Amino acid sequence: MYLKIYSAYSLIVFPLVVQSAFENNFIAKNNVTLFAIVAHLLVSIFLFVYAKKHEDVKTIKSEVIAQCDQPISKRKTLVKVSDWIFIVIVYFNQQLLVEQLPFWGYIIATTLNVSLIFMIMYPLVIESNYGFKQSPWLTRLTLPIILYVVYIFLSMGYSSLLEFLKVLPETSSENQQLLEALIISNPVRMIFSAVLVAPIMEEWIYRGLGFRTLIHRNKFLAYFTSFLVFGFIHVGAGLISGNGLSEFLFLPAYGLSGIIFGYSYEKTGSIYFAMAVHLLNNLVATLSILLT
Repeated sequence: MYLKIYSAYSLIVFPLVVQSAFENNFIAKNNVTLFAIVAHLLVSIFLFVYAKKHEDVKTIKSEVIAQCDQPISKRKTLVKVSDWIFIVIVYFNQQLLVEQLPFWGYIIATTLNVSLIFMIMYPLVIESNYGFKQSPWLTRLTLPIILYVVYIFLSMGYSSLLEFLKVLPETSSENQQLLEALIISNPVRMIFSAVLVAPIMEEWIYRGLGFRTLIHRNKFLAYFTSFLVFGFIHVGAGLISGNGLSEFLFLPAYGLSGIIFGYSYEKTGSIYFAMAVHLLNNLVATLSILLT
């Protein structure tokens, strides 16, 4: 617990220190980058050694695999409730602080945050590895594409319905407009962020924690929560900006993706498939913005 508190504190403070150093020219840019690399490397090594020393990896692996033959809805919750707080801190640290860092500071801090989540959610990594290996090669190659196509058709159907009802907004969502502006202004960083980081971190949080925990209790509640939360997360910027009802109309389109991602996880027992569908969706969206 003390390690987690210390790590959470360092994760919150470190980006602020680096950002301040950049803005106020306290340290030369190269020195700050070097400091960032060394500091995060040391923390990562320390966490790895601690995990190897205090966790019985073989026991955890055997306990997880023992229940992998059952549907996800019948399996026990793998991540301790006490770990949720730390994971949420890391996630909001990423969203609120790390996103403000200059390019290399952002890359380094993001890599550490993703690594920390993988370490904490190690039982889910074991489960997902097992589910992925048990899936046929054809499923591995085609399922993400099929589910992405299904999502596109559902989204198009929803847009057609809004158009038929004459309530289709004239502009895209605030989230989409912000994404387009960021991709155009800094394409390399946004490709890394939207195509790689977002699918990994968001699926660990929303499906690995939320969906995985709720489906053990109630399948409908798990899917409905995945729909609602994922939708609100993506229309939040517009609601804060005061767009009102027009922004709410975008919620089902985003929420549908939450259902598709959740289904891919339940179907295969591996969160990697949810990440793959999410990555494919973000990749196509990013490329369409860049090419147009």
